[in-house]
Amino acid sequence: MTKIMIREEESCKMMTAAEFAIERFGENFDLSKFSEEALATKMRIFHEGSDLAPQLFETQMLPNAVAAVHSHEEDEIIYILAGEMIVGNRTLKRGTSLFIAANTLYGFQSGPEGLQFLNFRPHRC
Repeated sequence: MTKIMIREEESCKMMTAAEFAIERFGENFDLSKFSEEALATKMRIFHEGSDLAPQLFETQMLPNAVAAVHSHEEDEIIYILAGEMIVGNRTLKRGTSLFIAANTLYGFQSGPEGLQFLNFRPHRC
């Protein structure tokens, strides 16, 4: 594994969640269970991650978009770059980080200006 890896924004393709899912899981992946706004969410993978390497990606959500309740098998840290993230009765703003333990059910909504955040996980999910 490379000891230092530099990924500049320009070298990382921004894609919709639909494009990402098809690229990751193949043409036969069933997108019908996801809302149009969820599929329109944009992602930029900076570090793909593996069993041994961490994962880092950027997400951009449309205004007032909903991320349905879900969980991940890994801990994760979210860092808000722009907009607002509404989690329960809390509105989190730019510069806020959020730690979510593995297997924790959570959901959120983007604010009226949308939401842009970085997501870090210790391994690829």
